[in-house]
Amino acid sequence: MAAIQEKVFKTSKIKDFSARGTIVSLNVDSNIFSISKMLEAVLERWSMDDVPYLDIEPASFNFLIDYCKLIKEYQSFPSNLNNLLMKDFDEILLKNPQYIFGAKYLEMDIELLEYLEKDNWNCQDPKVAALNECVKDKKWHYVDCFMYLAFMLKEKDERFNDLWIIPKIGGDTSKSTISKCISLKFCWPIYNSSVEPGMKPSPQQIKEWEGWRDEEDKLVFGQNFQDYSISYRTLEEIRMSIHRLKHPRSKELCEEILNYIPGYDNILLRKL
Repeated sequence: MAAIQEKVFKTSKIKDFSARGTIVSLNVDSNIFSISKMLEAVLERWSMDDVPYLDIEPASFNFLIDYCKLIKEYQSFPSNLNNLLMKDFDEILLKNPQYIFGAKYLEMDIELLEYLEKDNWNCQDPKVAALNECVKDKKWHYVDCFMYLAFMLKEKDERFNDLWIIPKIGGDTSKSTISKCISLKFCWPIYNSSVEPGMKPSPQQIKEWEGWRDEEDKLVFGQNFQDYSISYRTLEEIRMSIHRLKHPRSKELCEEILNYIPGYDNILLRKL
């Protein structure tokens, strides 16, 4: 009798779906139920004996099941392997319109899909012209990405329109970076009461400023040696050095850059 009860209990945790006629059996603990509003509602309203029909291509459904399973695994047990798998799955999802359409049909709450509605990275500043030429098709060094984002945010985010950025360029015989940037100097104006921080001053306002001065910060990425090679800090070391910047607006800019820095080696994330 106990064996029969155990079998019934195990069976009751399995829910069958018809993906355009192909039966797909899911454990009710599958992570896809917590991400898909549609499947969560089906689980609540339909009996376990019913087989709901889903108008989704079977291969797409199975991919999205595995994708949700990996998300849970990645969040619960972060590791280099899971990180690599997550990046690969993200790329596969964003490159396959059937998977995207399936996720939309299932009303899945996937933050990654929000990137599709955002604008591609683009910056017209001549200092990052070489990077702008390959922004859509080439992975970068994180230092190249940091420099590009600094100039792009200055150009597109009104909070940073009044910033001057001075890059220090060195020699890089290893060609590990495109920009060969060693450091960035951030220069912030000190305003009088007529101009608020973040506002772009008019030429007339600039002329009226008394005792014009500026405050500056320097973020160092690496060191140039006599053989013209550059030894770069790790991304984590650069991240830690941001906390030592003096000006609060420099920290604000760099924290914003860090939100987008994963795009250095994942082209699909280069959205603003």
